[in-house]
Amino acid sequence: MEDFFWITIPKKLKEFRMRFNVYDRDGDGIITINEMVRLLHEMDQVITRHEIEDMMRAADLDSHTDIHFDEFLLMAAKRDCYEESASELKEAFKIFDNGKGYITETDLKTIMLNMGDKLSEEELDDMLNELPTKGGKIKISAFIALLCR
Repeated sequence: MEDFFWITIPKKLKEFRMRFNVYDRDGDGIITINEMVRLLHEMDQVITRHEIEDMMRAADLDSHTDIHFDEFLLMAAKRDCYEESASELKEAFKIFDNGKGYITETDLKTIMLNMGDKLSEEELDDMLNELPTKGGKIKISAFIALLCR
């Protein structure tokens, strides 16, 4: 399993660097708002300049409103996490939700305490406290968002 990470991480970094270079049109190592707007519009993305500014502001760690590669890595990794996790977790979720579209806090706690890397009861309670629930019910979208933030 450890070899998987040593092979995968450099491959992912190379992929992210290539994506970054596509956005960084002038090759100065920074993605500006104008570069982002231009590229997303060329890709026929329906997104306003204001939405792009909000997205970049959320990723910007040094408050300069431009995105450097390390900031881009965080943004891209979160997006990839969400896309990859969403597919896998939705399938797993279906096993436990009995077609209802949600699972209960009790069900999630039982699952998490008995599968994979076991969490302590305290860690699990902390995670459950961060999940938005409605009547003790947890939707898959809330669970995925928590895992990928």
